[in-house]
Order: sequence, then structure tokens, then C-alpha cells
Amino acid sequence: MPDVSQAYIDHLKQGPFPQHLDPWVEIGRYFQQLHSEIISHLLGQIVTPLLRMGYYVGREASLQIVESSKPDLYIQNTQDPTTPIQAWDYGQATAAVMAEPGVALTNTEPDLDALYIREVAGGQVVTIVEVVSPRNKNELPLIERYQTRRLAYLAQHIHIMEIDLTRSVKRLVNDPLTDGYPYHVAVHLHDQAPRLIGMAFGEPLKRCAIPLQGDVVPVELEAAYRHAYQHPVLALHIHNEIGYSMNDLPFPSLLTDEQKQGLGAAVAAWQINLERLHPPS
Repeated sequence: MPDVSQAYIDHLKQGPFPQHLDPWVEIGRYFQQLHSEIISHLLGQIVTPLLRMGYYVGREASLQIVESSKPDLYIQNTQDPTTPIQAWDYGQATAAVMAEPGVALTNTEPDLDALYIREVAGGQVVTIVEVVSPRNKNELPLIERYQTRRLAYLAQHIHIMEIDLTRSVKRLVNDPLTDGYPYHVAVHLHDQAPRLIGMAFGEPLKRCAIPLQGDVVPVELEAAYRHAYQHPVLALHIHNEIGYSMNDLPFPSLLTDEQKQGLGAAVAAWQINLERLHPPS
């Protein structure tokens, strides 16, 4: 196979939507990769400024996965749903062929982290930064359990900042204001009213500020998203695995016909350019 050009690589990493969020990344399978990279990039943005301000930051388990049990994975179902699935035991099957059965795991949670900001003097947590997973907005019991944990942390004088970059019908914030924005950042302050930073579909993400004790540290969400999207080349995963099919587009009912047509046109133009830039094998 001949070497590909840098132009092809750049076009591939950029994806069909260089000016706004890729809605296909909201599928859990892809969003989990995006989530991890966003957390890493945000950490890199704030670690030095926080040290200068008397804080330090690290990755710890997200509040979203405590007490929940279903992994945030997108699985393509290629089997006829009417076909009965025969029950079987992997351990017995491996023993029958004299293979190592392994040990059953009881923790099936996805690797979902949040940023915990602490004071250097004393190590007290002051702020938790969450990137909201789409799965945790699908089921009302999960939402309610998370909201209960959020209240418990706020009662301990800990701010919580939620970055929600997935469109959905249900939200972690119970306020009609969220209906007007497909994406938002919710800043839950323990000592004053919460604030909502709404972001429109088709526009770059806004610069936001993480609350501290009487101060803030700014973060560039658009830079974090672009890194998280391009670093693992998520557009290639989507292109090869589901072909940017409109049938797999999450929550199409939340988009206008004009928006869906615009998405389809952008994907088609991007794919045509991929073919043009890629040398024949």
C-alpha cells in the first residue's frame, strides 16, 4: 500500500465537521474514547495555573459510575431479534476444551473519570469536573441517583461542573432552560445559584471557567474537544464501522430537516475528498 499524503491524514483527522461537534460521536462506543481524551486535555490545560493558585488536580472515579452497573458501550446488533439466544456458560465451555477459563469479574463499569481539584494546603476537594456520559441520561433511576450524589457533594462545600456535549431528551439538570440548547455546561456552586452556559448546534464550544474557592480557572472547551476528536481519529472509526449512516445518528428527532440535510451534505463532501486524496491501493 503506498504512503498516504499529509493532506489525506489532516482531512481524515479533521472529520466532516471542522466547525462544530460531530453528532455521531454521541454514540456511547465513540463517546467513551472522546470522554477520556477531553478529561486528559482539560487536566493539561489547568494543572500549572492551579498550582500557581494553590491547588492541584487529578483524575478520579466519576460520580456517574458509582452504584451503576451497565457499561457505556455501543454494540451493533447483527442478529435477528426474534432468534432465541441459547444460554451457555463460558467457564464450562473452556473446561470442555481444556482451556484456561479465567476468573469472572464483578466490576463491569466503564473507565469513566472526572477531575478532582484540591487545595494544596490540606488536600480538601473544592471542585469536581464531570464530562457527562450519554448513557447516564437515558435512565431516570441513574439520573436521580447521580443528582442525589451531586447534592451530597454540594452540601460538603464542593462545586461541581458538568460538561454535557451530547444531545438528549433527558438531562441531569432539571430546568427548562436546558431545552433551548443541545449542549451546555452546568456550574453547580455550593454557595450560590447554579449557572448554565448554553451552546448552540453548529457552533464552536465556548470558553468556560471552573469555579474554585472565591476564584476561577478558565478552560478552552473547543481545544479540548478538537484534541479528543482528532487524537484517536474518531472520524475514521465512524466512517469504517457505520459509514456515518443516518440510521445510526443519535436523537435525529432533536434536529430539524435542514440540519439533517446539512449533516448529510457535510459527510458526503468529506467522504468524496477522502477518496480524492487517498492513492489507489
